[in-house]
Amino acid sequence: MVDIKYTQNFYNNTSKISKLVSSIEIKENDIVLDVGAGKGTLVRNLSEISNSVIGLDSSQAFKDLGGEFLQGECHNLPFRDNAFDLVISIGMLEHVENYEAAILEMKRVSARHIFLVLGPTPFWRYLDNPNHNAIVIKNPSTLEVLSLLSDG
Repeated sequence: MVDIKYTQNFYNNTSKISKLVSSIEIKENDIVLDVGAGKGTLVRNLSEISNSVIGLDSSQAFKDLGGEFLQGECHNLPFRDNAFDLVISIGMLEHVENYEAAILEMKRVSARHIFLVLGPTPFWRYLDNPNHNAIVIKNPSTLEVLSLLSDG
């Protein structure tokens, strides 16, 4: 059974990411996947603890960072079943058209833990990128996410 952790309204900024990383029980040998890694902030923080952290994103925002980053789609993760001790995704699900498929894929590749941070997208993101509302598809509800992650 996969251990489910859920947090809502946790925004992508450095101080909160540091708090998030310190709140997750990650061991040095854990294999970690960050789905929707963006510019790789979380991957770099997690790499200070775990020897094996991979960031995956559909964009190439991380292309100059080096390290373990892959360009790919959350609907079709290029990994075997149960490949990761921890799969984490922060503020990504509201940007994908089929978040149900993305959640099921994260569940498929996770052997132990899934940590999802759901929106809504903070207001300052709209100020930073006036076109942001065009790329926010929909926000899954807590019940939808828990239902998709349950074993029943």
